[in-house]
Order: sequence, then structure tokens, then C-alpha cells
Amino acid sequence: MQAMAKWGTLLLALGLALGGCSDEGRPGAGVSAKQGSRADALAVGEARLLRDIQPGAASVAYAESASQSLRVGRTLFYAASDLRNGLELWKSDGTPEGTVLVMDIQPGPYDGNPDNFAELDGILYFSATDYSGNELWRSDGTPEGTWRVKDLLPGPNSGAPRSLIRLGHRLVFARDRELWTSDGTEAGTVRLRLFEGSIWPTVSGLTVSGGTLFFAANDTDTGDELWKSDGTPEGTVLVKDIWPGAGYSQPAYLRDVNGTLFFTAYDGVHGNELWKSDGTPEGTVLIADVNPKPNSGLFISSPGVVGGLYYFASQGPNGEGDELWKSDGTPGGTGFLKDLMQPGNGSPQSFIAVNGVALFTANGKEMGRELWRTDGTPEGTVLVKDIFPGPGDSLPNFLVVMDGVLYFVANDGVSGNELWRSDGTPGGTWRVKDINPGSAASKFSKAQVMDGRLYFFAFDVVKGMELWTSDGTEAGTTRLTDRGPATSDSMPVSFVDVGGTMFFVADDGVHGYELWKSDGTPEGTVLVKDVVPGPASSALGSLTRVGETLFFIAYTPATGYELWKSDGSEAGTVMVTEMRSGTASCDCNVFGAYQGMLYFIANDGVSGMDLWRSDGTAEGTVKVKDLSYNLSGSAIREPVQMDGILYFIRLAALWRTDGTDAGTWMVKQLVGDSSMESYQLTAVGKRLFFRYFDYSYGSELGVSDGTPEGTVRVKDILPGMSGSKPSSLVGVNGRVYFAANDGVSGNELWRSDGTPEGTVKVKDLVPGLGGSAPTLLTRVGETLYFAAANAAGAPELWKSDGTEAGTVRVRGPAPGLMGTGDPVSFLALEPEGMLVFAAADSASGIEVWKTDGTEAGTVRITDIAPGPSSSRPRTLTRSGNRIFLTANDGWTGYEPWLIPWRAVTGPVPPTVICPEDVTTEATGAAGADVSLPEARASDDTSTPRVTYSPESGSTFPLGDTLVSVTAHDEEELTATCTFHVFVRDTTAPQLTCPEDVSVTVEDEAAHAVEFPPATAVDLVTAAPVLTYSPESGSAFLPGTTPVTVTAEDAAGNRATCDFQVSVNVMPAPFDAGTEPDAGMEPDAGMDPDAGPVPDAGPQTPDAGPTPDSGTEPDAGTQTPDAGAKPDAGVPPILEPGDTGCGCAAGSDAPVSAVWGMLGLLGVMAARRRSIS
Repeated sequence: MQAMAKWGTLLLALGLALGGCSDEGRPGAGVSAKQGSRADALAVGEARLLRDIQPGAASVAYAESASQSLRVGRTLFYAASDLRNGLELWKSDGTPEGTVLVMDIQPGPYDGNPDNFAELDGILYFSATDYSGNELWRSDGTPEGTWRVKDLLPGPNSGAPRSLIRLGHRLVFARDRELWTSDGTEAGTVRLRLFEGSIWPTVSGLTVSGGTLFFAANDTDTGDELWKSDGTPEGTVLVKDIWPGAGYSQPAYLRDVNGTLFFTAYDGVHGNELWKSDGTPEGTVLIADVNPKPNSGLFISSPGVVGGLYYFASQGPNGEGDELWKSDGTPGGTGFLKDLMQPGNGSPQSFIAVNGVALFTANGKEMGRELWRTDGTPEGTVLVKDIFPGPGDSLPNFLVVMDGVLYFVANDGVSGNELWRSDGTPGGTWRVKDINPGSAASKFSKAQVMDGRLYFFAFDVVKGMELWTSDGTEAGTTRLTDRGPATSDSMPVSFVDVGGTMFFVADDGVHGYELWKSDGTPEGTVLVKDVVPGPASSALGSLTRVGETLFFIAYTPATGYELWKSDGSEAGTVMVTEMRSGTASCDCNVFGAYQGMLYFIANDGVSGMDLWRSDGTAEGTVKVKDLSYNLSGSAIREPVQMDGILYFIRLAALWRTDGTDAGTWMVKQLVGDSSMESYQLTAVGKRLFFRYFDYSYGSELGVSDGTPEGTVRVKDILPGMSGSKPSSLVGVNGRVYFAANDGVSGNELWRSDGTPEGTVKVKDLVPGLGGSAPTLLTRVGETLYFAAANAAGAPELWKSDGTEAGTVRVRGPAPGLMGTGDPVSFLALEPEGMLVFAAADSASGIEVWKTDGTEAGTVRITDIAPGPSSSRPRTLTRSGNRIFLTANDGWTGYEPWLIPWRAVTGPVPPTVICPEDVTTEATGAAGADVSLPEARASDDTSTPRVTYSPESGSTFPLGDTLVSVTAHDEEELTATCTFHVFVRDTTAPQLTCPEDVSVTVEDEAAHAVEFPPATAVDLVTAAPVLTYSPESGSAFLPGTTPVTVTAEDAAGNRATCDFQVSVNVMPAPFDAGTEPDAGMEPDAGMDPDAGPVPDAGPQTPDAGPTPDSGTEPDAGTQTPDAGAKPDAGVPPILEPGDTGCGCAAGSDAPVSAVWGMLGLLGVMAARRRSIS
């Protein structure tokens, strides 16, 4: 059942027998480690560095855990790595030449990962990983004196020893639910006791006090209680059932105080309080009931022992925050010491003895976390120094004492985190040296004291992370090792593809961890936005694509953690909405995309943690359901969609939502708690599979159809409370595949259709109890790929079609190769039907490989770190025809890289997408000059060259022209697309009619009238066709006739205009001086309009209705305005000597009246004819 623990170190690379794969034809083949220039390395294979986001130094990997360094005699042991070797065991005697690799436990670039260091009789004991998994090792500092003590769990499964501690002349340690002891020999390494009260590792808190080992453990009868051991099975016994029966007293914070054990516990009456024990039941007593309320207590944290006093943090008796307490083991000597923050939480921690007083770190009033001291009295509890003046935090850390002086790392706000020293006084507290000059941190860690000198790891921009030593002076603080070129890491993470743009989070050393994007080119790999300006980070997380929008959670000092979105531009990267005002955070926990929106759990500060959704706008960010359950304090587990419904696990319960209030409810409460291993919720068809736990059966395979009654355990594969612990669930062809342990064959590959009888083992790859521990199960089409260990523990690549016969090894292991534990999963390439993964051979270290499922088709495709060094690729993510990843070439550190598609499939042409068809208006007879929109072209290596035929800006003729667009890559492979350019003539000609035409005739017959031509101009047609209605030369009757002119171009576009032709009949002349009969009136039918008819005689016409335009003279004898043109319809009859004013030169008035009357009669007659 420990198979998955073993695979904790096998998650990245399969040690395949790939050493025989040929490098022939590969650029840079045969380059040894670190030979050549950086440019040489970038040319190796076809992977390309996108950008060295954080240029400069850094380095060789190292281990930050304090449990990975220890002084044994005059030798300092520690865990470190270089690019040739993984994380392995090193030693130093304090000299450069004495600082060497002890042993490459996991040969090649893989991690031996030595940890849990402990000393016994001058020998270093530790846990480490080789083919046999993570087991117990020992070393005297020589290769021949370094070996595995015992394979605690035979086969590829890991024994995983932890909490190693010396008890007399024996070593005691915990593994899983067991307590073990060792004398340094295989035969003398035995199990002391198995604790069966829980399925989880419960042996914890190993502490030696008064020569006895104390610890907390859970057995079936008494629950989680205090135990002790003298290193023998019979001497490993329960000290006291503090909470009688199956209650859990949960002993914690075990510390030795002058031979007496202090700890915290519950007894079911007093709540969590401070206890002590001498190892006997009667000597195991409550020290003081500090908070006498039932089920209350101190809720102690961060204790430390100095000078016989147990210091700890807890809430004050009068409502103070998390403040300083002490106890000497008596009720009277146990109490509140001082309120450091006033108000707020002082949170004291990291207590250490210096010259008889306790130094510690805490938050103070009007200041950040700084260095304090106490002698156990309120007045003697004072700030040592405000290293970062004001409210800033100096954050003292890695406290170690040498020769009565405290050494630690702190930040003064100017030089970053650097090495400081203090004797407990303000004047005796100063910075030792600015190791990494400027405001950047030196990353001080793993300090040990040996022979009056301090040894530690630190970083500078010149050499990166190396081993340093100090005598406490600036001049005496020097670098001890120099193991190779330094590189700094931007460490890109969280790759998410949005429409061909890859978003990720990285640190350029200037802006902190912020949002970046890449289009696959160096110039297109840029910072999107510095959400928190300056070197501070916005702590971006939960990057999720919804359509063409990227959502994420980000922090700012003004708003706390809130929901943000980005369109890839700085201006478009904004907070969606502030769900909680001020600095309070939304506690957002993202589900993912569903129904075109983002679904998440959030706290708006009003109703607690509820289900929300967002379309990316403030008004579109709404609560789906106000949940009555408190969903805080637990991460969402693997939300998946099944049959259009979103399912997720929260607080050990299966939930569902369809996006509505009414459609959101808890399907079923699952037994267990949210801290257990991932449920691995997986949708396969119309069923959900997951890891189902209860206390009777342990962890087994569960299934759900989305209903309470349909949510059940499928099968009890391993009877008993441990369970088979199914893992790596994946759906293939309607069935779920997983790894499980049936107790007979070990951890092997299984499949299930959701029924007990359909839940079967596929194949026993390694017969016996050990099992092959399948992991990284990945579907590619209808084939399942996975990694599995052989009988020797070496990983191999396998595939399966679901049958025993069809479950075969793709490629076997090579000697000396093993998995690395780096966090990378397989990358399935569909529809290509290929798998890309990280693996190693002896020549190239850990690099990127591909497989088509055949042995011959399993080959390496990159060598980013040339030669046997490893680039340790991770976060393989596909975007179109490119693969983005994070890798380290040895020069630039971990930076973003790109693998072109041709490295996977061979040379591939670029892709090109044409724009939409173009329609434009002709500008002349030749057509139009057209500027073409840009086509979108991409390639797996660089931006292609794009050509157009016809070219953009060319003159396109009338009609439809097919444009061909061709993208050319660096190898002149091409891709072509086409679109149409339509040049249309939809503009009518510009037409101008002639002036109105007027002629006078002597009779009322129709007369031919010629009129001048109209003019027409067109952009395309040189001579538009003109038509007239009626035509020129046609017979026109007396009166006014409209003429319509039409101009038509070659495209059929028409324009029209109108003018008038007036034909006037000249009246018969009268004798001079003759006047009309006084009684003469116009014929009754001749009245041209409904107005009054003029009286008989020479009477002036009534100035009533205005005569029709052009058919009547001015009223009566009124003299026209000077220069006025005579009415076009009544041309005056001029006699010789006529002045044109209506009277002959020298004539009398009667003559004028006669002519006026004649004119009026003529008009009336003409109008009558036109009407008739």
C-alpha cells in the first residue's frame, strides 16, 4: 500500500533504456557537458529559449530543509545538487578541497534526496531514494562507508522512514503507522510496534526526555494518546489514556524541560491545556487549567524551552491576541507573560537560549516582526532592535547560536535578507555582511556550527547559491565553494493557453512573480502587468481560461486576494470586482469554466463561503447559491462535468450544480475529512469515479450517477480498514483505469466499469507483494500509457488496451537510471496519437522524449542542457503546434522554453489563416487600389514570412479576384490559403440636365423642339448612355412638358434629372388703338383657376390667386422691377422704338391699357388650351 509513496520520486522521468537511441542528424549531437558557448547550447535539438526573464546568476540547486544538514563530529553533511547529479549527499570539512560529493545514491541526474538527518555514534543516518524506494541509509562520509541499512518495504515501494532520533545507542524512527529501531545493521533494524487505530501515519512528535522516547500514536482501543519507548518492543507502551476510551487527547508540542516532558492535550473535560509527564500514569498530569471553561483551553502554538521554562504563544486571558506565555511546570508558575502587540497578535516563536535569556521573534506595537528577548518577567521582556524601522518586518529566521552570539537572517529594508548577529542588546545587534549587494536577498539557510565557525548556504548574483562560512565578522565571511556557472531562475509556472497566447507566472527579479505572456517568440514574451508595482509579488494563482479571457486570483495590499481577468494587455488586466471591501480577501477558490463563465467559491464578507460565477464583469459576477453549509477552510477537489452538470467535492461531500440556485445541492456526504488524499474525481461517460473512504473499509473505488443512492463504493478490493487506495484515475473507452493494491499482488493496474464484477486487475506486472506501482496514467486516443517499476524498482514505460495481453512494455530501463520526482505529468498529443514526457538516458540526462507506442518510436527530442547534464523539463503545455515548458540549460536557470512541432512530428509547414473576403468600390476604369488585411501566420519555430498574390496595394480590376496568401518558414516549407477581393461599381454617373427650354409658335399645333444635350460623367464608364423622354426633336404641344433624362453606366447604375420644354402660342395682333368691347368677358370655360374672373373691360385683374408659374403676366399694369426678366411663357411683343416697359415711345396711356388687355387675353387663351 506504500506503492504511491515510492512513486513520489518517480513522477517525472522514466529511466528508459534510451541510451541506444541515435543522435545522428541532431544539431549539436555529441556536445559534452558545458562544452562550447551558450549559443551552442541554444542550438542543440530544436528547443528554443523564449526569453531569459531573470538574467544573471544562480545556480546549483540545494536543499532548504533544516533536516537536510547536520554536523557529525568535524564533518558537515548536507544535501545539494548540480546539473550533472541530482539532489545528493555532500560533505565539507570547512575547506574548498574538502567539500565534495559523498555518493551519487540515485545515479545520474536523478535525486537521491537525502533527508531526516540524525547522528548515532559518529555515523550519519538519513533517508534516501534509490531503486528500492525511499529507505534508511547510513554514511561515515566515504563512498564505501555509505550504504542502505535496510529495505524496510521490499521491492519498489518506499519504507519512507521519518523523524529519525537518537535514543541511547540506538536509532528510533517512524514509518507510516509504525515505530522502528535500528542499531545500524540490517538485522538490528526492526519494527517496535504497529499502531492500527488509523489508516493514516499517526506516529508523531518523537521526543527524548529523561532518557525515554515519548511520542503520540493511535491504537484501536485508546485513540490518539501519549506513548513511550525504551527502544524495545516490550518497552513500547501507552503512558496514559488521557481522554479515556476511544477519545483523542491528541498530544502535541512535546518538549523536554529538564528531564520532564511538557505537552498539550485534551482530556475531554478541560479542553486543550498544558500537561507534563515523567513517563508514569500517575506522573502524567495537567499542569494548570488556565481557561476553566468546558472544552476551551490555551490553543498553544510555537513553544520553546529556555532555562527550564516552557515558552509558548496563546490567547491572553483578557481578550488579548496570540501573545507570550510561560510555564515552569507548576500551576502558579504557568501564566500570561506579556501583551506584545497591543492590540493584535504578537505571535511569538523561534525561542532560543542566548546567555541565559530567551531570544525570539514577534510582532510588536507599531512595528513588524522583529527580534525580542525575555528573562521570564514582564519587565524583562523587551524588543532587542527594530531592524526594519517602522511597520515593516525584518523577519528574523534561521536562528543559530555560536559562542554566545545569535546568528540569523533578517531584512533591514535596505539590503534585503542578509546575515545578522546579536548578543541580545541593541548595540550588539548588527548586519554581518551584505552577501548579495543591494536590496536582493542572499537566501541564507541551513546554518550549522563547526569548529567555531558558522557554515551556511547563501546566494549572490555572481556565483549563485553556494556554501559559505563566517567567523562573525564581515571580512571573515567568505564563499567556500564555487561549483559552476551561476544562473538565476524566473521559474515560470501555471502555463495556460488562451487563443494561441501562452500566459504564465514568472519573476524577472524586478517586479516579483507577476503575469507574463508569450506568442512563441522572444520579442513576444513580455510582462503583461505588474499588478503590485515594484519587487513585491501579487501572488497570482488559479489561472483559468474561459473563452478568450484569462481569469486568475491576485493579491494587492489595498484589496487583498480578489478575482482578476486579462485580455493580454496591461489596460485589459483588471480586477473583475472587489468582493470584499478593503484589505479583506475573497478567499476565492476556482472551479473552472462552465457554461461559458467562471465558477468559484468565494466569501463576500456577508454570508460566508458560497458558490459564485462570473462573466468577467462586475455586474455579471453573481452568487449562484447562498449555501447553508460553511465551506470555508477546505480546497475544492477536482471539479468535473458530467452530462452537463458540474460536480465537485467540498468538505468531504459530493456536490453538483447546473448554474442555478435550485439546481445546486449536496449529492452525498462522504465519510472522512478534507485533509485526506485527493479524491481524484473523474468523469467517465455518465458516471463519476473517485476515491471513496470510510472507517470500516478504508479507501476504495467509489462511483456516482449524481444521485445519493447511486453514490456507492464499487468494490472492497483490499478487505479491512486500510483499503486498496486507488490512485491515478483516468477514463479510457468508457471504463476507469487506476492503480490499486489488493494485498496479494501489490500495487498494480486495475480497471472498472462501475460494477463489482467489472472491477478487475488488468495485469500483475511484477508478481508478488511488491507490485509495479503504476503511476502517471494518461489516455492518448484509445491507448492508456503509464509508468511502472520493474522488480528492481527501475521505472519503465508501458501501454495498455485494457487486456492482459495488450498491456505491454514500450521500453525497458537502462542501468543506473531512475525517476526524478520533478512535478511533470505526461503530455498527450491528440489527434497525433503521441505522448511527450521527460525521461533520461546516460548521455543526455533528463530531457524531453516522445513515443508513438513503439520501441523504435520512443526517442529523445531535446537536449536543452547539452551532454549528461539535465535540463529537468517541467510544466509541458501545448499551444497549437508548439509545446511550452520550463527548463534549465545550465546558463540561464529555469526559464520559459519552446519545443517546435517539428521536433515531435518532423518538419511541418507553417499555418496561415486568410482574412475574410474584401469588397471595395471601384475608383476608376481600371478598378481600385486595394490594401489587403493581414493574414495570420504561425510556425513552430519563428514567425513565417507572408506573401500575397496579387500584392497588397495592387490595382484590382472590376469583378472577383482570387488572392493567394503563402506563409514561408525558415526551411521554405509553405502553407497557402486564399480569399476573394470583389471590386464593385455601385456608384451612379453624375448627370447634369440643360436649362429649361421655351419656344413661341403662331398656332396651337404640335411643333418639333430641339433642346441641348445633358452631360454625364462616371468614374468607370467613359461615356454613360443618355436617354431622353421625350427625345429631342419630338413634337411638343403648346404648354409646358417635362423631359426626363437618364444616364446609365456599364454596371447598370442609373442617374436621372428633369427639365421643362415650354411651347407658347403667339396671340393674333389687334389694330392699333382698338380697345376690346367693353362688355367682352372671357369664355366661362377659359377660367384657368378657381379665382375670380377679371371684370369685363380694361379693368385690372383681381390680385387674388397667383397665376401659374410662367403663364401669366404681372397683375394689371404694374411695372416690373427693374431688370426683371419677362415671364418665359409670355414673351413681350416689341415694336420699333418700344422701351420694353409696356408703352411705345411717346404714346398715350390708352395704348398701354390696350396692350395690357391683349396680353391678359392671350394668357387666358393659352391656359385654357393647356387645360383642355
